[in-house]
Amino acid sequence: MPKYKKSKTELSEKTSKNLRSSINNLLLERGISKTCLSATTGIELSTLSRKISGKNEFTISELIEIAIFFMFLLILYVKGIIFLPYHHCNHLHIL
Repeated sequence: MPKYKKSKTELSEKTSKNLRSSINNLLLERGISKTCLSATTGIELSTLSRKISGKNEFTISELIEIAIFFMFLLILYVKGIIFLPYHHCNHLHIL
């Protein structure tokens, strides 16, 4: 019977660092605060800050929530509903 490698669920250190950097850059480039991202994704602000700084790792579900947030912003931008950088998090309560 062939042996199969166990699937690795943790991201490599390099991938984790790249993800943290990408999330932080997206926030800065689009003028979005961590508070806004926290409020719209449901990730506690302190948790989000720890994960972006590298003290803890993101879960897959957290990464999906963050991806959905940025995809939603992109859709609103393409449709001309919002403009970037976006500084009005309180208008994103519909997420």
